[in-house]
Amino acid sequence: MERSSPAGPHRLFARCGSLAFALVAASGLLSPPPASAQFQFAPAGTPGFSALPKAAQPNPPPAPRNEPARATELKSPHTTIPAIPRGKVALALAARFSAEGALINAALHWRVFSAAPDGGGNQVLVAESRDAAPIFALDPGTYVVHAGYGLAGFAKAVELVADPVRETFAMQAGGLRLQAVLGDQPLPAAKVSFDIYANSLVGGGPERPLMRQVEPGALVLLPEGTYQAVSAYGDANAVVRADVKVAAGRISEAMLRHRAAAITLKLVEGPGGNAIANTAWSVVTPAGDVIKESIGAFPSMVLQEGDYIAIARNDSRSFSRDFTIEPGKDQEIEVTTKDLAPNAPTPVSSRRQR
Repeated sequence: MERSSPAGPHRLFARCGSLAFALVAASGLLSPPPASAQFQFAPAGTPGFSALPKAAQPNPPPAPRNEPARATELKSPHTTIPAIPRGKVALALAARFSAEGALINAALHWRVFSAAPDGGGNQVLVAESRDAAPIFALDPGTYVVHAGYGLAGFAKAVELVADPVRETFAMQAGGLRLQAVLGDQPLPAAKVSFDIYANSLVGGGPERPLMRQVEPGALVLLPEGTYQAVSAYGDANAVVRADVKVAAGRISEAMLRHRAAAITLKLVEGPGGNAIANTAWSVVTPAGDVIKESIGAFPSMVLQEGDYIAIARNDSRSFSRDFTIEPGKDQEIEVTTKDLAPNAPTPVSSRRQR
């Protein structure tokens, strides 16, 4: 008889904040994708997720994609158990995306530990497999079986006596794929990245980062639940946040929309003139909060829409110019040596040093 073990949903905690616009679509049940699909794992030991094994691997198996569910998939994949050595007991394992979902046929990592710790208090790894539905031949006894699927993990104790044991885990896991756009155009992958947090924007609580620097389009495997996705465009203040929901057995596609533009700064003697080298720059808000600082003749940056002040310092003199960022309108900001800034707001970072 097949035994199904549901992995209970993880409770997620959140921090309040502004909600960015996101489009999220659940697009069917998961199954193996093309070999070229990107795949990322979270670091081991993430609180509340996969506790026993280290899920990271240099060449992970193909990531899942969508296919329709069929009622026949609810049957155990182990209709027959092959002969095993005398004195051993067969342990046949499989996993589903949910209790009544399709079988997971890729990206699983099974580990079997002895239930009794060794002299150092550690549980000993006795068997391991990356097959979707492995069969282990083990000595009679009690074991802890752990199934890892990306960031999702589930463990339970299994007792082997004499007869073969079939266990099917319900992982309650799905996939999340993130994209960022400016207007209607996707942002270049080299200029944008995502962080994923195990807390929503509306729930309250401390931030719990799960993954950093996730590339656009990469498929991340997660336990079912609500997460906070943070998209950073450039390295200044063009950041948007959104809550995204991951459903068991489905890929959720989330698109985060930025309202920002790229600028290049120049200090010139007159309009259209050559940029003056060795210039120190500060971009601040009208209130004096420092957004970005740099040194050079042509510093570039991406800024969120809004009003700013560019302050240029060269040869012990300061110059400034007000400017406005409109979404998608990249521009070159020229500050001239006639734009003296005797009353330019002192950057917050400078005021704190006094």
